[in-house]
Amino acid sequence: MTIPTLITTWSKADQNLLDDLVDRRKAYDDACLSAVRNVVTDLFPSVRPARQQEIAQELIRRADSIRDALAPFDSGVRVMEQR
Repeated sequence: MTIPTLITTWSKADQNLLDDLVDRRKAYDDACLSAVRNVVTDLFPSVRPARQQEIAQELIRRADSIRDALAPFDSGVRVMEQR
């Protein structure tokens, strides 16, 4: 196991790398999580957006259990809708 080196400075290159990773994470979240957010918004239109985000995160956390519970109703059709 490699012992991490103590970082004593924060360079422009470090900041650029961090900014790039943050941008990539946001793009990933926007692309992959938007379908879940859309479902939550459709189901709970009167719930405030911050609470909708909490519901979406909880659905994602429980995705395996939800999938298993809904399996008997699965039609097998997989069509992704673009919004």
